Amino acid sequence: MSKSKIFFYFCLSFIFGVAIRQVFSISQPVVPAVFILGIFLIFLLGVLLVSVFYNNRKLIFVGFCVIFLGIGIWRIDYVIFKNRNNDFIKYGLFDKTADLEATVISEPQNSEKSLKLVAGGIKIDGKNINGKIMITTFKYPEFKFNDMIKVSGKLEAPVILDNFDYKNYYSGNNFSYQKYLEKDNIFATMSFPKVEIIGRKKAGVSVIYGEILAFKSKLRESIQKNFSPPQSSTLEGMILGDNNAMSSDFKNKLNITGLRHIIAISGTHVVILSSILMSFFISIGLWRGQAFYLSIFFIILYVVLSGNPASGVRSLIMGVIFMYGQKIGRKSISARTIVMAGALMLLINPSLMFYDVGFQLSFLACFGMIYLSPIFLNLFKLFLKEKFTDLQSMVSTTLAAQAFTLPIMVFNFGNISFISIITNILALPVVYPLMVFGFVATFFGAFFDLVSWFFVLPSWFFLTYFIKIIEVFSLPQFLFQINNIHWLYLVLFYCALFGFVFFYNKKSPKGFLREK
Repeated sequence: MSKSKIFFYFCLSFIFGVAIRQVFSISQPVVPAVFILGIFLIFLLGVLLVSVFYNNRKLIFVGFCVIFLGIGIWRIDYVIFKNRNNDFIKYGLFDKTADLEATVISEPQNSEKSLKLVAGGIKIDGKNINGKIMITTFKYPEFKFNDMIKVSGKLEAPVILDNFDYKNYYSGNNFSYQKYLEKDNIFATMSFPKVEIIGRKKAGVSVIYGEILAFKSKLRESIQKNFSPPQSSTLEGMILGDNNAMSSDFKNKLNITGLRHIIAISGTHVVILSSILMSFFISIGLWRGQAFYLSIFFIILYVVLSGNPASGVRSLIMGVIFMYGQKIGRKSISARTIVMAGALMLLINPSLMFYDVGFQLSFLACFGMIYLSPIFLNLFKLFLKEKFTDLQSMVSTTLAAQAFTLPIMVFNFGNISFISIITNILALPVVYPLMVFGFVATFFGAFFDLVSWFFVLPSWFFLTYFIKIIEVFSLPQFLFQINNIHWLYLVLFYCALFGFVFFYNKKSPKGFLREK
């Protein structure tokens, strides 16, 4: 067994440990007991070293797997303890009126009726408070990233507000808004407090990021100047990762047609875009290595312009790993590396596993495209006789990603789109030219109006076609709602799916589970 394969199983053990602790309530004494069991198995190796040499090697391997399982349990246990003893609880700040100073540390989120600010660097009565706060305030006056603010209002534990876009995050499957925010170290909320700007942060790396967001604002103005809704809001979502300008009705139509992943930045979106870019650059004659680096450049550019959200960064990592596997032509390497990257992300923030759907989607979409996409592609080639190769590749990639992510989508959002396969086949061919023409039109529109018009017209054409698909196929009867699905059904489905992948993989001499 190779070193990479051994480490792969260690990472899997860690991931299972994180999952077990979040699914089951484990008492504190169990965690050291798992460590002791692992160490005992390794110690037993030394006792039996002289007798059964080969079996001893297996024993030490199992022992380390148990230890990594224990590390996973301990890691999530530590986060739970820290969250339950955050500074807002420690100093008894909840349900009290407080005057605080803080800094806006992310791009303000504009909704139809309000503005959401995430603030950090909090000071209350001269005390530095660890953690962040979510402030819901009026849309005006405008606030910007790096604004230093003074806030006066009531501090509350996170609760779902009336204007929270609930269905666009999770359905009623054990959703906890408090844990949803805690995964990003947001421990408190304030609803429509008195907020005033007292300065602006002018030093540090955040200033550079602030300039990037200012450039993004120019691009947004360019889109709104050259396009009208819903074309403008659609392009903002695809290029800038900004869905706030979309109406609730249009978002619902996207859900019905199963095209939401094309608009919003998510793990599925970034990974699919990665595959499309790689396929396109290779099809125009570039070497696989050249296509890899060009695709990375465009994906990074896209994530930065979308506001550099945490979900985007995680999706970027998954996308780069997937493209690396394509670059070297070995799906086994990318599959193992995805598991290792997932374990690293969970080591940093174990709450992602259960409370960040974007993490789940990006993780599963990668596996779907690695193992199911070739199967779909072979079926297309069998029936279509090698015609429309690029289109076959894009459709295969999308279907594979959706097959692996559909159960998670249904579990969290409670919706199944019966028309999504048809709408994706119709829409995918225009996604790439739409993003290329749309970005060029947006960029030149921010600086050179006359030049931008050469790209606005084709962008408008592709946008109109895309929106027409949404309008035609967004009938309510195409969306089936399933509520309160038990998590056990989710586990059984993925066991069957991964079991199919495992047995199919055993037939391939280069399968990642069969490599030495």
